[in-house]
Amino acid sequence: MIEYKRDKFFQAAIPVAVTFGRGSRRESVPLHKHDFLELVFVSSGSTIHTVQFSGGRSVTYSLVAGDIFTILPGESHAYSESNNVFYYNVLFDFHMIADEVKQFIDTPAYKALFTPGCVRNKIHLAFHE
Repeated sequence: MIEYKRDKFFQAAIPVAVTFGRGSRRESVPLHKHDFLELVFVSSGSTIHTVQFSGGRSVTYSLVAGDIFTILPGESHAYSESNNVFYYNVLFDFHMIADEVKQFIDTPAYKALFTPGCVRNKIHLAFHE
């Protein structure tokens, strides 16, 4: 399995990096994991997303424009059946921002996206959001 390390993506003292991904006709991204937090926003197209959570459970669902989801450090995920999908990956070195995010721990959005050890799904934003 591919494992991405934070030192490949982050510059010293900068806890955030942004990359993008795309896939056209039935392309796949193999199962992989990383040692950083990833928040993904799908801006166009569609794909199938599979996540293997740290507790051993997994979930597979379709993604379309407006979907947002997270992958926590150590979780594995993959894409398949991509159809002109374009998505932004916002990568966070969670160790560097842990103190700043404590104020959000009790919010519903934080719980939906960042709660470890549970099966998290996606959030869909309407176009105007």
